[in-house]
Formats: sequence, structure tokens, C-alpha cells
Amino acid sequence: MCTEMHLVDVLCPHISSQLSSVNPQDLRSKLQAAEQLCEELMDETEDYKKEIRTLEDEIEEMQDNFREEQADEYRDLKRELEQTAKNCRVLQFKLKKAERRSESVSGPPPAG
Repeated sequence: MCTEMHLVDVLCPHISSQLSSVNPQDLRSKLQAAEQLCEELMDETEDYKKEIRTLEDEIEEMQDNFREEQADEYRDLKRELEQTAKNCRVLQFKLKKAERRSESVSGPPPAG
């Protein structure tokens, strides 16, 4: 069974030998490259966030336009329905008037 001390004894010389062979200039250049990549990715992320905000604004505007169009269409249909109902009442009145005139012209109904 491995103990912590045993692992440290085994790994420390290995790590020490690897660290001594590492060139500090290589580490600096790798760090700079990583930092540059990180900066580029952060810039790209900001660009994507701006694009998302723009698209969300466009979606909101389209939804507003759609709602306005629906409201306009509703008002138009309501007016049309009200006019049709009014026309229907006028026609019912004219029909009753014509029926009364027809009854008066044809005389009283025959007694049975």
C-alpha cells in the first residue's frame, strides 16, 4: 500500500528532474501565447454577446410588430362583425315589415 510519503519520495525526484530541464523562455512564450489566446477568446465572446443582444432586440421588435398587426386585425374584424350584426338587424326589421305588409295585402287568414 502506498503512503503519502512514499508517493512524495517517488514523484519529487521525477518532478525535480523535469523542472530542471524546462527552459524559462519556453514557459514565458507558452504563457504569452496562452494569454493572447485567452484575450482573443474573450474578445470573440464579447462580439457574440453583442450579436446576441442585437438579435434579441430584433426579435423583440418583430414580436411587437406582430402584436400590433394582430391588434389591428382584431379591431378590423370587430368593426366588420359589428357592421354585419347591424345589417342583420336591419334585414330582420325589413323582413318583418314585408311580412306584415304581405299579411295585410292577402287579407285575414281563412277561418277554420
